Amino acid sequence: MRYIVRAIKYFFTLAIVLCLIVLVMVKLKLVNGDINTMFIHGYDSLWQMALIVAAFAAVYPAVGYGKRSVAAPGSDEEIRPVLDDVMETHGYRIEKEDQEMVRFVKRSTVVRAMKMWEDVIRVSRKIDGYEFEGRTKDVVRVVSAFEAKISRAD
Repeated sequence: MRYIVRAIKYFFTLAIVLCLIVLVMVKLKLVNGDINTMFIHGYDSLWQMALIVAAFAAVYPAVGYGKRSVAAPGSDEEIRPVLDDVMETHGYRIEKEDQEMVRFVKRSTVVRAMKMWEDVIRVSRKIDGYEFEGRTKDVVRVVSAFEAKISRAD
Protein backbone atom coordinates (compact mmCIF):
# COMPACT_ATOMS: atom_id res chain seq x y z
CA MET A 1 0.00 0.00 0.00
CA ARG A 2 2.88 2.38 0.81
CA TYR A 3 4.26 1.81 -2.68
CA ILE A 4 1.03 2.91 -4.35
CA VAL A 5 0.71 5.99 -2.13
CA ARG A 6 4.31 6.98 -2.91
CA ALA A 7 3.76 6.50 -6.64
CA ILE A 8 0.64 8.68 -6.55
CA LYS A 9 2.47 11.37 -4.58
CA TYR A 10 5.33 11.38 -7.09
CA PHE A 11 2.92 11.50 -10.03
CA PHE A 12 1.14 14.60 -8.73
CA THR A 13 4.36 16.28 -7.62
CA LEU A 14 6.03 15.72 -10.98
CA ALA A 15 2.92 16.86 -12.84
CA ILE A 16 2.77 20.05 -10.78
CA VAL A 17 6.48 20.75 -11.35
CA LEU A 18 6.06 20.17 -15.09
CA CYS A 19 3.06 22.55 -15.18
CA LEU A 20 5.02 25.20 -13.26
CA ILE A 21 7.92 24.95 -15.69
CA VAL A 22 5.58 25.39 -18.66
CA LEU A 23 3.81 28.28 -16.90
CA VAL A 24 7.11 30.08 -16.24
CA MET A 25 8.14 29.58 -19.86
CA VAL A 26 4.84 31.08 -21.06
CA LYS A 27 5.06 34.02 -18.62
CA LEU A 28 8.62 34.76 -19.74
CA LYS A 29 7.33 34.58 -23.35
CA LEU A 30 9.85 31.88 -24.21
CA VAL A 31 7.04 29.85 -25.79
CA ASN A 32 3.63 30.64 -27.18
CA GLY A 33 0.75 30.05 -24.75
CA ASP A 34 -1.23 27.96 -27.25
CA ILE A 35 -0.81 24.25 -26.56
CA ASN A 36 -1.17 23.39 -30.28
CA THR A 37 1.92 25.47 -31.10
CA MET A 38 3.78 24.86 -27.82
CA PHE A 39 4.07 21.11 -28.36
CA ILE A 40 4.72 19.23 -31.60
CA HIS A 41 1.66 17.00 -31.23
CA GLY A 42 -0.54 19.64 -29.61
CA TYR A 43 -3.00 18.30 -27.05
CA ASP A 44 -1.86 14.71 -27.69
CA SER A 45 1.47 15.70 -26.13
CA LEU A 46 -0.27 16.22 -22.79
CA TRP A 47 -1.30 12.56 -22.65
CA GLN A 48 2.17 11.48 -23.72
CA MET A 49 3.80 13.58 -20.99
CA ALA A 50 1.30 12.27 -18.43
CA LEU A 51 2.20 8.68 -19.39
CA ILE A 52 5.93 9.42 -19.05
CA VAL A 53 5.39 11.03 -15.65
CA ALA A 54 3.21 8.07 -14.58
CA ALA A 55 5.89 5.59 -15.68
CA PHE A 56 8.58 7.44 -13.74
CA ALA A 57 6.32 7.77 -10.68
CA ALA A 58 5.55 4.04 -10.80
CA VAL A 59 9.23 3.04 -10.95
CA TYR A 60 10.79 5.54 -8.54
CA PRO A 61 9.45 4.09 -5.25
CA ALA A 62 11.14 0.76 -6.09
CA VAL A 63 14.46 2.49 -6.72
CA GLY A 64 14.29 5.36 -4.26
CA TYR A 65 13.44 3.34 -1.14
CA GLY A 66 15.24 0.43 0.43
CA LYS A 67 16.64 -1.36 3.43
CA ARG A 68 20.17 -1.61 4.80
CA SER A 69 21.42 -3.90 7.53
CA VAL A 70 24.18 -2.95 9.93
CA ALA A 71 26.08 -5.40 12.09
CA ALA A 72 26.23 -3.83 15.54
CA PRO A 73 27.83 -6.01 18.18
CA GLY A 74 26.93 -5.10 21.70
CA SER A 75 23.87 -4.65 23.83
CA ASP A 76 21.03 -2.23 23.21
CA GLU A 77 22.19 -0.17 26.17
CA GLU A 78 25.56 0.40 24.44
CA ILE A 79 24.35 0.88 20.88
CA ARG A 80 21.10 2.78 21.31
CA PRO A 81 22.73 6.06 22.49
CA VAL A 82 24.95 5.93 19.40
CA LEU A 83 21.91 5.43 17.16
CA ASP A 84 20.03 8.28 18.84
CA ASP A 85 23.05 10.57 18.50
CA VAL A 86 23.48 9.80 14.79
CA MET A 87 19.80 10.38 14.08
CA GLU A 88 19.84 13.63 16.08
CA THR A 89 22.92 14.82 14.16
CA HIS A 90 21.14 14.17 10.85
CA GLY A 91 18.06 16.13 11.91
CA TYR A 92 15.75 13.31 12.95
CA ARG A 93 13.55 12.89 16.00
CA ILE A 94 11.72 9.86 17.34
CA GLU A 95 8.12 9.77 16.16
CA LYS A 96 7.12 6.35 17.42
CA GLU A 97 8.84 3.61 19.35
CA ASP A 98 7.91 0.07 20.36
CA GLN A 99 9.75 -3.14 21.22
CA GLU A 100 10.64 -4.07 17.62
CA MET A 101 11.03 -0.74 15.83
CA VAL A 102 11.89 2.92 16.23
CA ARG A 103 10.41 5.34 13.71
CA PHE A 104 12.40 8.54 13.07
CA VAL A 105 11.17 11.60 11.15
CA LYS A 106 12.80 14.89 10.26
CA ARG A 107 12.45 17.62 12.88
CA SER A 108 11.77 20.40 10.37
CA THR A 109 8.26 20.65 8.96
CA VAL A 110 9.61 22.44 5.88
CA VAL A 111 12.00 19.57 5.12
CA ARG A 112 9.22 17.06 5.71
CA ALA A 113 6.96 18.92 3.26
CA MET A 114 9.73 19.10 0.65
CA LYS A 115 10.10 15.32 0.95
CA MET A 116 6.30 14.90 0.71
CA TRP A 117 6.20 13.46 4.23
CA GLU A 118 8.22 10.47 2.99
CA ASP A 119 11.10 11.23 5.35
CA VAL A 120 10.55 8.31 7.72
CA ILE A 121 13.44 6.02 8.62
CA ARG A 122 12.41 2.85 10.42
CA VAL A 123 15.08 1.17 12.51
CA SER A 124 14.44 -2.41 13.57
CA ARG A 125 16.57 -4.49 15.92
CA LYS A 126 17.80 -7.73 14.36
CA ILE A 127 19.77 -10.59 15.88
CA ASP A 128 23.13 -9.32 14.62
CA GLY A 129 22.44 -5.58 14.54
CA TYR A 130 19.95 -3.16 13.05
CA GLU A 131 17.95 -2.80 9.84
CA PHE A 132 17.30 0.68 8.46
CA GLU A 133 14.41 1.27 6.05
CA GLY A 134 13.50 4.48 4.23
CA ARG A 135 14.57 6.71 1.36
CA THR A 136 17.75 5.18 -0.02
CA LYS A 137 19.63 8.47 -0.06
CA ASP A 138 18.82 9.21 3.58
CA VAL A 139 19.38 5.63 4.75
CA VAL A 140 22.84 5.52 3.14
CA ARG A 141 23.85 8.73 4.94
CA VAL A 142 22.58 7.56 8.31
CA VAL A 143 23.99 4.05 7.99
CA SER A 144 27.41 5.39 6.98
CA ALA A 145 27.50 7.69 10.00
CA PHE A 146 26.22 4.93 12.29
CA GLU A 147 28.85 2.44 11.10
CA ALA A 148 31.60 5.05 11.46
CA LYS A 149 30.55 5.85 15.02
CA ILE A 150 30.32 2.17 15.96
CA SER A 151 33.78 1.45 14.54
CA ARG A 152 35.26 4.40 16.48
CA ALA A 153 33.65 3.14 19.68
CA ASP A 154 35.38 -0.24 19.33
